[in-house]
Amino acid sequence: AGVSTQSTGLLVEGVLILPLLLQLAWVYGYQGGFGWTSGEPRALFNYHPTAMIIGMHVLFGNAAIAYRMFPWSRATNKKIHATLQITASCWIVFGMIAILTYRSEDGSVDLYTTHDWVGAITVVLFISTTLLSAGIFQDFFKPSRHLSNFTWLRHSFKSYHVMAGAFILLASLLCILTGFGEKARLQQQSYSFEDILINTLCFSVVMGSGIVTAVLYIKRPGK
Repeated sequence: AGVSTQSTGLLVEGVLILPLLLQLAWVYGYQGGFGWTSGEPRALFNYHPTAMIIGMHVLFGNAAIAYRMFPWSRATNKKIHATLQITASCWIVFGMIAILTYRSEDGSVDLYTTHDWVGAITVVLFISTTLLSAGIFQDFFKPSRHLSNFTWLRHSFKSYHVMAGAFILLASLLCILTGFGEKARLQQQSYSFEDILINTLCFSVVMGSGIVTAVLYIKRPGK
């Protein structure tokens, strides 16, 4: 059972990390790498999709399955879950700063496409849910000393927390797919190996979201 659980964990981690590896291959192979002050707009833009994959897919995916996959106590997994969520939020904020800086320098319009709208809603929901959850579930604000009904508040918020997490998982997938879809459509004029790489990257993100969903369903508490 231990070997099986370990193998499953390695498989899940491999599927979650694969899109990041493909993203780095795309950035360095076709997009000129990274650079905040290099004077090359693409080098600045590249921080955005990379940070979003790290935050919305790799870290958030691990946070979602922390209680199901990690072998430690519930209290330890709870702290790991919160740490991953907060770290993911930091990467997402960095990704937003990168794209807003890029568009400011490039003169592009904000909130113009479906990707922009879905992304903005997802980011706001992601960060607000993370902050609220950290305060309520991690006792960062220690409200139980002052509110006798805090246990009721925590129990009530849990349903929203789970529902919001499921929505964010789906919305994050949609953000990544529409973002790469727009990028590929704007820059490519003929089918190339770069297109194959982008399509493979997007497919790996779908697989990662699928395997996270499977873990959440199959390894439910009590099963």
